[in-house]
Amino acid sequence: MIADVHAVSQYLRQIFVKQKIYLIGESWGSALGIMVAQRYPQDYAAFIGSGQIVDFVQTEKIDYDLALRIARERGDQKMVDKLVAQGEPPYYADSIILDTIRYLQYLDGEVAARGQVHAPKSSLYASILAPEYGLVDKYNWITGLFRTFDQVFPQLYGVNFRESATTLKVPCYFLIGRHDLNAPTQLTEEYDNLLSAPKKELLWFEHSGHAPWNTEADRYTQEVRCIVADNP
Repeated sequence: MIADVHAVSQYLRQIFVKQKIYLIGESWGSALGIMVAQRYPQDYAAFIGSGQIVDFVQTEKIDYDLALRIARERGDQKMVDKLVAQGEPPYYADSIILDTIRYLQYLDGEVAARGQVHAPKSSLYASILAPEYGLVDKYNWITGLFRTFDQVFPQLYGVNFRESATTLKVPCYFLIGRHDLNAPTQLTEEYDNLLSAPKKELLWFEHSGHAPWNTEADRYTQEVRCIVADNP
């Protein structure tokens, strides 16, 4: 995947005749983005991370523990039983996605219930209904999701950028939803505090959870344009 991003970056630099381009990563892509920026800093004018993943195992453990605590506070014994039965992450068996989505979707429901997050502009899952996707594409989209979790996630459990990427040679900006329960914001704050980079800034989106690019799209676009202007 790092090689793929590098190849696409080379292509974009060539067709736009730019020495450096801008790299934006969201959720898992934010981790991939840091890996790429660390390896090929000469290609990028800046890195922008949203829903930033810093430490994969600790992220999953924090998410699981929070979902379990919320379920207990709500008296949702059915969810408590399911979470206790599957046990604490990390998971290595087949269909990791089913166990992971159980607590992530529960946290999404908690964010929605708080009523502090703006409605999203678009739906990720509805995108597979786009006319560009044929039946085979739709099938591969779904199976690819399962395969990615099962094959890729166990390889990421050792990733902790607070140890492996404390110095980056590109300007770094973290555009973070204040109410992000999927990617614990305390980990992003910890990482931002110890990170050494030519420039760095953590920008909060007060009406967003895990996807500020979708829930505060206008401001997100504005901030990205400011970053580009500051890093020509």
